[in-house]
Amino acid sequence: MLPEQETLPALPSPATRAGIVREALTYTASYCEENVYLILRDHVDPSQIDQYTVVFISNPQKCVPLFFQRIAQGNLPVCWDYHVILLHTSPATNLTTVYDFDTRLSPFPLSFRDYFLPTLNGPSPWPEWPAEVVEAIQETIARNPRRYKLIKGGDYCRLFASSRKHMLKMITSPMEEEFPRPAGEDTESVIKSKDVEIYISPPPTYPPIRTEESECTFQKFVDFSSSWSDCEYGRIVDEWAFLSEFSDS
Repeated sequence: MLPEQETLPALPSPATRAGIVREALTYTASYCEENVYLILRDHVDPSQIDQYTVVFISNPQKCVPLFFQRIAQGNLPVCWDYHVILLHTSPATNLTTVYDFDTRLSPFPLSFRDYFLPTLNGPSPWPEWPAEVVEAIQETIARNPRRYKLIKGGDYCRLFASSRKHMLKMITSPMEEEFPRPAGEDTESVIKSKDVEIYISPPPTYPPIRTEESECTFQKFVDFSSSWSDCEYGRIVDEWAFLSEFSDS
């Protein structure tokens, strides 16, 4: 599946800020951390930004299985190295809604319960998959417990920066080099190889996001090497604590 990219004006009118409409958002496939940043920067009133929580889903193994993702094959889960979503908790109702560009579930945004029950547990009931498929899925989930890093919306806007280097990979590219020969003779061509970096998914068309202090803080947000942490780059909780914190809201 080819990555999709939808680019619309970065700064909406004040009227647009009253409600976040999907069609008014900037989306680049495989850059979920930037998609979420742009929602906060361009579509949320600064006085309300800490009603929002940015959630990095990952673990030390860099494998988190999630169901109903757009790139999935059928109803099978996708194992991301990390995934980023945005939560909004209304102070009036204490209910939480979820913004995830990459889910097949609708509407957008979705209530916390309607998003996380199928996203974590899969379709209900499960399709009549072969027993070995079911066992493989259950084993993958058991071996890769999901962890959640929670960052306040205001902190994320202040601290997030990405050079996008994590989206580059090195490949060996063949190159033809010609060498001069004596007059009257054909030139000699030699095929050599050269290592070049390419993006594994096309980057956004806008410049990389930076802060005044740093060109890249991305790795601090995806660092799940410690089981628990609580710092300005996020608070890591397990699945039970995460669901307990937001499912009652």
